[in-house]
Amino acid sequence: MWQISSREEDDDEPREKHPSSVIKEMIKLWESVLPHVEKYLPNKAVDVRSTNLLKQNGISHFRNILKRRQKQISMDNFVVRRKFEPNVSESEPSVEP
Repeated sequence: MWQISSREEDDDEPREKHPSSVIKEMIKLWESVLPHVEKYLPNKAVDVRSTNLLKQNGISHFRNILKRRQKQISMDNFVVRRKFEPNVSESEPSVEP
């Protein structure tokens, strides 16, 4: 019997982790190829349908990976900064009149 897995299950277990630099380069290459594909393919309906499918399913997936990584880096930096910043009330000696 065939079993269909949901998209969320696939996202939980990545097949292979790519460095962010590789993903950024791939997105940049896609954006440079896209205008040529749109300009030179003879069947515009097939072209639009195919490029939209790839944009929605492929490229957006990798953009979301980059966004999640950037968000995680920001959160990690915030936590590290907060952890090592001295508390103002603790670092200043109290002066009693």
